[in-house]
Amino acid sequence: PDIDVEVDVDELNQDQVTDLNKQATTYGMAEGDFVRMLRKDKEEAEAIKHAKALEEEKAMYSGRRSRRQRREFREKRLKGRKISPPSYARRDSPTYDPYKR
Repeated sequence: PDIDVEVDVDELNQDQVTDLNKQATTYGMAEGDFVRMLRKDKEEAEAIKHAKALEEEKAMYSGRRSRRQRREFREKRLKGRKISPPSYARRDSPTYDPYKR
């Protein structure tokens, strides 16, 4: 039987990281690449999971009667942002000294 062993890369100590990287060099990987690639894979998997969750949440609000839900979702997403004034907004004009004759 084939057994897959899951390793949490963030839980490894420095000796274990060094040992894994040494083992990977026998398979043609550069020094230090193996654990770095494992961390990168983990980050990508988390990003994909987050994107899927967002997509599923958006899909819940599709349909005819869900305009209010979509608006609430959009407001929730934009809640923490600071909104800058529009670029076309009128600015104060500079002050000038009165004209003297």
